[in-house]
Amino acid sequence: MKTRQKRRTVVVGVLVLAGTFMFSLFAAGGNLEPIGPPGPTMKTLTEVEPRIPVQSLSGDANSLYVISQPGSYYLTGNITGEPNKGGIMIAANNVTVDLMGFGLIGVPCSGRGIVKEIDQASPHLHSYPIRIRNGTICNWGGDGIYFEEIKVTYNGGSGGGTSGELPPKILMPCHFYLEGVSVHNNGSDGIRVHNALAQMEDVSFCNNGGSGVNAYNAYLTIEGIDAHKNDGHGLCVDGNSCCHMEDVSFTYNGGDGMHILGMMTNVDAYSGYASHNGGNGMYVNAQGEACVRMKDMSFADNNDHGVFMLYGMLDAFGVLAPHNGGGGIIIQGSGNLNRCTVVGNGGSGIEAGAGSTVRNCTARGNTGDGIVISSKCRVVGNTCESNGVGAIGTTNPAGIRATGSANRVEANHVIGNNIGIDVDAAGNLIIKNSAQGNSTNYDIALGNTAGPTLGTGDIVSDNPHANYEF
Repeated sequence: MKTRQKRRTVVVGVLVLAGTFMFSLFAAGGNLEPIGPPGPTMKTLTEVEPRIPVQSLSGDANSLYVISQPGSYYLTGNITGEPNKGGIMIAANNVTVDLMGFGLIGVPCSGRGIVKEIDQASPHLHSYPIRIRNGTICNWGGDGIYFEEIKVTYNGGSGGGTSGELPPKILMPCHFYLEGVSVHNNGSDGIRVHNALAQMEDVSFCNNGGSGVNAYNAYLTIEGIDAHKNDGHGLCVDGNSCCHMEDVSFTYNGGDGMHILGMMTNVDAYSGYASHNGGNGMYVNAQGEACVRMKDMSFADNNDHGVFMLYGMLDAFGVLAPHNGGGGIIIQGSGNLNRCTVVGNGGSGIEAGAGSTVRNCTARGNTGDGIVISSKCRVVGNTCESNGVGAIGTTNPAGIRATGSANRVEANHVIGNNIGIDVDAAGNLIIKNSAQGNSTNYDIALGNTAGPTLGTGDIVSDNPHANYEF
């Protein structure tokens, strides 16, 4: 009984202390009513990124709007051009133009859609990034986008400072970014880039009067672009340029899908296609140390060749070239072709110049030869089937044809061709090949080194270099 009374006394004491503590808190808190509405806790969009409406800018005699200061600009609606004027002139560095999903729309006899102008009055030029994104540029009388840095000569040249009075100009190529833009129905090129470092992503160039992309002395990174139905080429690269491409398509253009010129032009192309063009899928005439590397590219149904390369070197892996009006892959320079497939072309499947390597490729159903090599080449592990369904020139098409000397033709399989392996000159090595069902399995000129040819039946020779027919 006493124990229960003590417990009741302890509980009552605890409740009294708790009540006293809570009363002291409320008594010390004062008035809890707010003295005014709560203030903003976040910065406004203008404070985070001050942006200027393009339509708030003034223009000049040549352009509807002129951007003369660095900054971020945006469209508040569509812009419609006027005759004899361009759309937007960018006369500053470090500029972003967000089209906001709207269109920059030209009219007949208008100028260019967007032009980047460099201030040549400065003795030291450093061009900072220019960004254009998210919208449409169409129907201009000239180029959709014209982006060029004009180099000024000095000290005996034709520009300012010919007497050496001005310091030399340091011209840094401008970084130009184009993203999420459709450039179409312009009277000249979709975009013209000169002396710039340009990056393009998710851009389409279609139905332009010139080429989709026209670049000179430029360094291009192109990802996810589509250039189709342009009157000129899908892509034209000239001068000392470099171009890296991924996930690209060049289709139904009036000229070549890709038209590569210049002295030291380098091109990397991965995961894309050039098809149904009026010229070649890819044309390369780069007279110098040009190099083209490509992987998982397709060149199909072009009016001329799939790939036609006059100079330089081609490194190709996993390239497809089917059903072109001319040849599949034609290289007059040197090449390294691995796991390429050429099918149903109107000319030869593969033609490779001196010093080339063709290995593990398939050439099937081409009107001309399956594979043609000149001299100092290695042709190893290829399959050539049913080539030579029509005569080309005065020669009978073959699965594999060697026209020069110092070639190594090894471990190939030739089936159902007009001639299986045709070696026209002396001084070649022909070993370990197999042939079946050709009109003539082997036609090898005198003066070559060839393994013995073993016919149908049990293999009675232990010569590891024998050629087989069956």
